[in-house]
Amino acid sequence: MQQRLDTLGAVLSATDPEYPFKVSTERIVNNDKLLHNSVKLAETNGLYYIFVQNLRKNGFNLSGVHEARMRAEMANYSEYIELLQIIDKLENEHSIEYVVIKASNKIPHIPRDIDIFVRAHDRDSVIEILKDNHLNLVHESVAETSLIYRHIKVDIYTEICYMGKEFIDGDYLLASKRRDYQFDIEYNNLSDDVNLLLLLVHGLFGHRSMTLLDFLHIKLLLQSADVSECKDYAESKGWKATFEALLKVMIDIETRLYSDLDFRVSFPYIFNKPLVMRCVSDIGYHDMSFRQRFFIHLTLMQDRLLLALVGTDLHHFVKSRQELRRFVNSASTIVKIGRGDTKSYK
Repeated sequence: MQQRLDTLGAVLSATDPEYPFKVSTERIVNNDKLLHNSVKLAETNGLYYIFVQNLRKNGFNLSGVHEARMRAEMANYSEYIELLQIIDKLENEHSIEYVVIKASNKIPHIPRDIDIFVRAHDRDSVIEILKDNHLNLVHESVAETSLIYRHIKVDIYTEICYMGKEFIDGDYLLASKRRDYQFDIEYNNLSDDVNLLLLLVHGLFGHRSMTLLDFLHIKLLLQSADVSECKDYAESKGWKATFEALLKVMIDIETRLYSDLDFRVSFPYIFNKPLVMRCVSDIGYHDMSFRQRFFIHLTLMQDRLLLALVGTDLHHFVKSRQELRRFVNSASTIVKIGRGDTKSYK
């Protein structure tokens, strides 16, 4: 079998059993440049944990740098478990319906944040309950309400609304919830159908990109979700053409990446501007105000800039300084509010 001897091929070889152009662990770890770049790509795309764990299972001994990094991952793992247990108390102890959304739990990884959906009238109660459980409120607006628990952030959603349009209604989201497990912890997760709908639309309009973790998770969702049901729901909400366009992008990338050794694609994958604008038009762009149109174009530039900085020294600098990170998030949020995004309305 041929091997794809580049960084993406190395990461896919260690994270996706279905990837056909396998690169051996020995070949990855014996090439310092390939190993360094693969670790960087995995980390940038939310796959550091599974990438390094799978290398270890295949006999790779971690260096001091990776040992320290993995210890930090395991500390975040413990914190993540605690947070899931706290969040599950919302329903078990306080009778507040919730569901964890946008969770790529089909791929073992340790998230940097947890997104939960609750009804708008429960929002303030949820904030107080989380604060009582040692989370600190760091941002509160119609576009973002977030609390932090040591290192992991919790975002509270009460709407899935981009550019003034509701893409998935709250009753539909909460009706789709099901008990699921991550790292042996039980919690409320979305059904595969609704998860697929949300991940696709959030990737396009939320941050205009798809990480490799997103890609692998969506790939698995497509094997279990009822795509026809998803199309019917998207049609009922007025964004079927957008759903089909995003689905086509996803399937085209998967088909070529898993069949053509010479195909090249970068992750995080950036949705191009013509596609974004075509989808914006599909949902009623021509009916939007000048102000909304202005902020739509501004968010396209903002998203492109932020994605260009991912993995750079400046990106790591901002991430390492909480106040600076909050400032950047707040500035981004102001722009998203300007174009009509709301996710935490009460």
